[in-house]
Amino acid sequence: MKRICIALAATLIALPAYAKKPVCIPFDKAGAPAGTKFTTLTQGQLHFVQGAYVAIPPAVGLPPGDGAVLVQFPALKGAGIAFTSMSGKMVCGTPMIVGADFIKFLLKVGTGPTDNDGLEL
Repeated sequence: MKRICIALAATLIALPAYAKKPVCIPFDKAGAPAGTKFTTLTQGQLHFVQGAYVAIPPAVGLPPGDGAVLVQFPALKGAGIAFTSMSGKMVCGTPMIVGADFIKFLLKVGTGPTDNDGLEL
């Protein structure tokens, strides 16, 4: 029993090290349907999303990238959150699909004024 517990603990500790590196591709907003709204998340909103991301299995750690964009499609009530890197030039991993209620809470989260790129001042 002790050996099984040690093996399980070692596996869980090493799991992030062996996780696949997320694929990042150029973020091409031009291919989105007409009326799609892109909102760059503030650092406070990103931390809120990261908390939700790690709470939903099978998350192994924080989402890829160092930023995120809320992508709202005109025909849907929900949205996707695209995780980005390189100041939003690349999109990484699989988007997180969120519903209308999550979006309401997300848009209430803020930590201060932002510049034209959505970055906090």
